[in-house]
Amino acid sequence: MKIDRSFISPINEAGGDELAATVIYMADRLGLAIVAEGIETRTQYRTMRDHGVAEGQGYHFSRPLGATQASMYLQPWAPDEPSGAWDRRKVGLEIAG
Repeated sequence: MKIDRSFISPINEAGGDELAATVIYMADRLGLAIVAEGIETRTQYRTMRDHGVAEGQGYHFSRPLGATQASMYLQPWAPDEPSGAWDRRKVGLEIAG
């Protein structure tokens, strides 16, 4: 089940996660896999994680990418540095705050 961004966007407001939590609870009770759409802030990401949502999409992770950039984004590190941490800036991506 994909949770629409309209349920995610209020999370930055006081008490804004109640509706999302209810939708997550219902999906969980039905045994559905959950994907949160429109995660744009660290607070929204952490709230989804804390509610047990393991998959999400949104500008917090990345802007939309073409096939080449998406392939590079999914690599755990740059090919020339197999033991180093992967840096999103190497593929022209800004790190979301």
